Amino acid sequence: MMERKEKCPKILDIGSGHHPRVDATHLCDLYVKSNKERGGPLLINDRSFIRCDIQHLPFKENQFVFAYACHVLEHCVNPALALAEITRVARSGYIESPTWISEYFYGWDFHKWVIHFQKGKFFFTKPRRQKLLNMHYIYRHSILLRIIDCLLDCIFGWHYLRIIWNKSGEGIV
Repeated sequence: MMERKEKCPKILDIGSGHHPRVDATHLCDLYVKSNKERGGPLLINDRSFIRCDIQHLPFKENQFVFAYACHVLEHCVNPALALAEITRVARSGYIESPTWISEYFYGWDFHKWVIHFQKGKFFFTKPRRQKLLNMHYIYRHSILLRIIDCLLDCIFGWHYLRIIWNKSGEGIV
């Protein structure tokens, strides 16, 4: 007797990098070898992977039930085009980017944009390139700062902009 395979919903992780989503069935990233803009080597495992640019995704319209785009919009030359592509290939999804506060304190030199979300719309501004302190160094070497940072993010959501969206154009912070 032949076993019937359940069709698994297609879930895309855009810019999957060194820490791909566990539930993603498909992974994509622009950089295969360079780790300059991520925290470690690319991790693919046993899932479908394609090298591509988020601004020109090689997928059909609504090919995915859900798409994750975590910490990728701030790297794009044209984040508005990237958003259009994300919403073209998936029916719903999750977008996460550092907030302006996070960019102000940590300021990653390779981020091209600070992402804002107000009244259901995304806005993009150029980051300020001045930092108060070398927060990356302090963060790495201070357990207390990491605990405070985590608590502030949990209570106030100050560290990351988190948006769940669906095809109706609604965004939920």
